Formats: sequence, C-alpha cells, structure tokens
Amino acid sequence: MSVLSSSAVLFAIGIHVAFLPVYLDSLALSASLIGLLVSLRAFAAMAMRPFMSSIIENLGGRSNTFIISAVFLGSGISFVGLTSEIWILICLAVLVGLGSGISQPLSIVALVEHVAANERSSALGMRLTINRASQLLAPITLGLLAEWFGFNLAFAVAGILLLCAARLIYHLAPSFDVVESNNQRVK
Repeated sequence: MSVLSSSAVLFAIGIHVAFLPVYLDSLALSASLIGLLVSLRAFAAMAMRPFMSSIIENLGGRSNTFIISAVFLGSGISFVGLTSEIWILICLAVLVGLGSGISQPLSIVALVEHVAANERSSALGMRLTINRASQLLAPITLGLLAEWFGFNLAFAVAGILLLCAARLIYHLAPSFDVVESNNQRVK
C-alpha cells in the first residue's frame, strides 16, 4: 500500500510539477501568477503537516486519510486542465497540496509499520527507487499525452490514475487498519 500510494502520488504530481507552468503560460497568465499557483501547492502541502495527527483522528484513521488525500489530489489534478479561471486554479492548487502533503508522510509510516525492523532499509530503498521511476515516467508519458491530445486529457489521465490507485488502496486498507489497531493496543 505504501509503495502503491507513494508512486501513484508522485506520478500524478509529475504533471503538476512539469506541465502546470506550461499550461498556465498557454493561458497567458503572468509569470508571477504562475509562481504563486506553484507556491500555493507547496505551501498547502507544508502547512497542514503540523496538524497530521488531528487530521488522521478526525478522518477516522490512517487508511481513511490515505484514501481521502488521494481523492483530493486526484480530483485537484483531474480538473486543472478543464479551467482557465484563476480562483478555481487557486482552489485546485490548494487541493493538490493538501493531498500530496498528507499522502507522502503516511506512505512512509505504512511502510515502516508493515516491514520487519531488519528489512526497513531495503524496503525504504525499494520505495525510493519506485518513486524515482514514477518521477521519470510521468513527464515522458504525460508529455506525450499532452502533445498528442492536449493538456486537458493529460491532467485528467494523471488524476484518474490516482483515483484508481485510491480505489485499490481502499481494498487494501483492512490489512493496514489491523496493524494500526494492533499498534494502538500496545501503546
């Protein structure tokens, strides 16, 4: 679940990082406005992290938080290519930031809790390798989609792939919840 969620998130974020500025430039937005939108995503991802414990508690646990963050991120990315309205783009940037800011730390926690202590370094190395592969493939794959079919479809495909990963995570969540509840009993 950790590797799937992390790589899916980074694949989807790949289009936001690589092609959002290009898309916004095609809409004739100013460089400062483009910078603001990119920074808003980063700020939203960073600003919510001190509140992760209460967010997880309010959303009903880590697996629910995983799924909701993936839905935020997938929805935010899917709709970017469908609008040129600045206030909607601002909302989508914040949504993408919130989704990515929650999912990455949780994917590390999930991996650490589900792997024996003597295997953690190998598991984290595998996670990072798969993450880098996602970051390598996303701009190439989504760039070809954008070139052939336009930004609308490329953003939509990235978001839909992440929403599909969220659906798979939903089915994997019961095993994640078992470990989470076992850890709570020990504490």
